Amino acid sequence: MKIILLIILFIASATLPIQICGQNVEVFIHSFRSTQGQVIVSVFKDNPTFQEEKPFLTKTLKKSDMVNGILKTTFTLPAGVYGMALLDDENSDKVMKYNFLGIPQEGFGFSNYVHKTLSRPVFSDFDFTVTENKPCKVVMTVQYF
Repeated sequence: MKIILLIILFIASATLPIQICGQNVEVFIHSFRSTQGQVIVSVFKDNPTFQEEKPFLTKTLKKSDMVNGILKTTFTLPAGVYGMALLDDENSDKVMKYNFLGIPQEGFGFSNYVHKTLSRPVFSDFDFTVTENKPCKVVMTVQYF
């Protein structure tokens, strides 16, 4: 009898939906030079995935959703350490456009960090921690050369 009860409980638990706990992360993006194109925000978990450009999550936003020059979005992320990078994809081709010297011609930005050099930042420059049941806000400033 116990075995039958265990089998029934196992089957019943296997059919229940799995809930993934996550925290809402509010993202505010500002300092756009134009309203043309789209914005691609990528979420990374560590420096290797950032350097290899293999994001954990990516979201494409319409610049037409801007209000007073600020684009707002929300990500639901499990507790952990993350970093965000964005591309102001003005020509909507989904890749960064560079000039002949290798200098970006479209905007870019990072979570809670303003990059001041031509070299690529490391993950620890712009990482942030998501804690369960604690509000999280990220500000991204779009930069241009």
